[in-house]
Order: sequence, then structure tokens, then C-alpha cells
Amino acid sequence: MKHLFYIHSHITFLTSLQVIGLNKLNSEDCVFMLGRGFVSNISTLPIKQIHIKFTQRPVNSFAVEKKFWKGWKKLQEFDSLIQQLVQEESYHLYTHQTSMDFIRLFMSHKQCSGFSLIEEGVVSYLPLDKVNNELFPTGMSTWRYDVLKWINFFGRLSFPIRFFDSSYTRVYGLSDYSFPFFPRKELLSLPFNNTEKCNPYKHILVLDASVESGLLSKEAMRAAMEESLERIVQNNVSELWVKYHPEQLLQPSVYRFYDELFKSFESRINITEIPQDVCLELLAGNVELKELTFYVFVSSVAIYASLCGREVYSFASLISKYDAKYASTLNDLPAAFWRSVSVV
Repeated sequence: MKHLFYIHSHITFLTSLQVIGLNKLNSEDCVFMLGRGFVSNISTLPIKQIHIKFTQRPVNSFAVEKKFWKGWKKLQEFDSLIQQLVQEESYHLYTHQTSMDFIRLFMSHKQCSGFSLIEEGVVSYLPLDKVNNELFPTGMSTWRYDVLKWINFFGRLSFPIRFFDSSYTRVYGLSDYSFPFFPRKELLSLPFNNTEKCNPYKHILVLDASVESGLLSKEAMRAAMEESLERIVQNNVSELWVKYHPEQLLQPSVYRFYDELFKSFESRINITEIPQDVCLELLAGNVELKELTFYVFVSSVAIYASLCGREVYSFASLISKYDAKYASTLNDLPAAFWRSVSVV
């Protein structure tokens, strides 16, 4: 049997390695399918890695086509990839969520023997019902759309959409608090401890995709970010490293928004971008970095940095001053997040 891992972030990369170790999987039977332009400088076992082009947003690679034969062509291309990866063998899929159409196509392929969920981010610390029914409820569709979808993809996408499909085989978490009340949970060892040589980071600001996800406006983020940077400067921080969210690098206008904002502070503090292939979780676990502090809004890095014993400060409450609707976002955050941070 083959084991296909969908990986789009450092945490899914590290978690996948832990799953392989826990289950004593043969590395030659494993494939890391890298999405969202993810790159890593983490050394690994001799595991095959491929980059897949399929996305859910900003463009859904498997959107329903009125010219349904275009859907047939896309499905044929997709199944051809599976054939290349597994030949005639069955496979098990590992993914951080199950609502994306291309993931659902992996799940519904005749050679898929099942799937498991792996930890990735804040949502992994919320109960299944809250995630599926409150945060990501299934939308309504017309019967015409449903029929057209069936014709496009021969019924492969016609089963219920759930962020966390409850028919999983296992869930794999990194702490006792992840996947709360999920049955069939396996606890993984923390993969963060290391002694790798790196830049002498001391203060790291981690951006999340709240603006890109439509949770708040650029104006509110600008005001909150300016106040956050003011507070950092007032604490006599002279050098700040910033890690962009991958979504921000996919949208040039958003990247420019943050870049210009940071440049407005360049006379008062040196702000440097951290390359995308640098894993923040491994920095948090690097025993050579004696003094390292993280600043976040609602990034899941807060949880993992705290697990490594780092100080983490959250500026999330500042945003509520400029966007009252953002309070509902904060209310949806798991208790594990608030235990991990000092609120500024």
C-alpha cells in the first residue's frame, strides 16, 4: 500500500514525518504531495516529493463547468496523476482537512483505502461539531448545480462536504489538546527540538491570513499593526523579523500593503523578512536560540512556540478596537490558543 500525504505547510510536513515514524511506514511507499507553493529546507528520509498544482482558492481547480466535458478532461488528468503515483496499488491519504475538492477526489478514487487527518493549525484544537457545523457549515446548492457537478466528475464530488469528514481512519495530533473529543486519536511526539545553526533571531512577528480570508479589512489591520509595532518599539526592540503567510505572497497587492506599512517604521526599527522555507516551529524548538520571543495576532505558531517554552505575545485584541466584528473571530479561537499567549 502507498501512503499519500498532502503537505502545504511546515507543520503538516513535520507531522507527516512523525506519522511515518509512529507507524513504521516504509519511506519508499510514501509520497509527499506539496501544495500552495510550499518549500522546505528540512532534511528528510528518502521520501518522494512532488509539487501538485491543484488549489481550492483563489481558483478552484475543479470548479463545476457548464461545458461538462471540460470537467471530464480535468478528472482524467487528475486520475492520471494518481496512476503515476501508485500504479495499481491501493493508497491511504493523509490530509489536514477534507473540504477541498481536489482532496475529495483523492478520497473518492477507487484505489483509496481510507484517509486520516493530521494536525495543522488552530482549527485542529476545536471540536469536530463546532468546526463542521458552525465555522465551516455545508452550503446550499440547487438541484441543477448538483446534477451538473455529478456529470462533471461522475459523482466523485457528490458526497457531503465536511471540513473534517468523520469517516477518517485516524487523527494524528501533537498535543493532548489537539482534536478534542475526536475518537481514534493518535498522539505524536513533538518534532521541534533541534540544534541546527541559524540566524540569531530574537524577535519574530508572525502574520496570519485574516485579511486575505475576509475576516477584517486592510484599514483595521493597518491601524492594529501600527499600534502593535509602536508597542514593540517602545519595548526597546531594535530588530524585528517578519514571517509572511503564504497567502500574502500569492497576492502582490497584499504583500505591497504590508511591505509599505513596515517601511513606514524603518527609521525606528530594522524589519527583515524571514524566507518561506524557514520553519518557525523549528526555530521555536532550537536550543541554540536562547532568547527568542514571538509576536502574533491569531497564528497557530503561538501554540507550537508555547509548547517549546517560548514567550508569545498576541496583538489580536487590538484589532477589535478597529473592527468590532473581529470579536467573533476571537471568540471562536480554542482555549489552547489563549493558554499559549500573553494578550497585549
